[in-house]
Amino acid sequence: MLNLIWKYLLPAMTSELLLDDANSLKLLQSKLQSLNLPFIHGSTTSSIAKKCPKEAAH
Repeated sequence: MLNLIWKYLLPAMTSELLLDDANSLKLLQSKLQSLNLPFIHGSTTSSIAKKCPKEAAH
């Protein structure tokens, strides 16, 4: 995995600014708006939480 980072990711990082690309920006914004996580139903606390020391909760 690290070999791939060294081979592809790090060489692609530069301090140069990217050109404006309105089409890609719209695609990215659309994709980001469509991402979500399902709402988890249930209790907000665990039945075993009372058994844990208070120091462990922080």
